[in-house]
Amino acid sequence: MTEKWVVGFEIDLRAGVCVLARKQAGEGEIVVFHSRSEAEDWVQSSGEIDAELWDINYLRFDDD
Repeated sequence: MTEKWVVGFEIDLRAGVCVLARKQAGEGEIVVFHSRSEAEDWVQSSGEIDAELWDINYLRFDDD
């Protein structure tokens, strides 16, 4: 079993909404990482998500 991580932000739990970070400024595939630290580094360096504007959540999935 391999774990994968994605970055979720702009969350509205009442409405069941969570936006997942995508490659190329919101277009293309969802960005998938091999570790949480890799995801955190991407958020800091990509400039795609304003960490001061959004609550950032790191979501782990097990890839069976």
